Amino acid sequence: MKQEMVYSVQEFADMFKISKNTVYAMIKRGDLQAYQVGNKIRISQEEVEAYKRRSIKPLLEKPKKKAKTYVISGHDA
Repeated sequence: MKQEMVYSVQEFADMFKISKNTVYAMIKRGDLQAYQVGNKIRISQEEVEAYKRRSIKPLLEKPKKKAKTYVISGHDA
């Protein structure tokens, strides 16, 4: 039987360079699925991958430019 990799709140926080409090808040809001084993909270590898897909934007993605609007005032030509 293959065991799935699981991460603690601290390990998840370290992976994404965020605080443990941010991870707890994400779990509370429902942005991150986690489960409790005894008094420990665990996050599955599957959820880590799903979070990456939902949250991380590619570096090569270019921001869309807004169209410029010009206002011409004065007399009719």
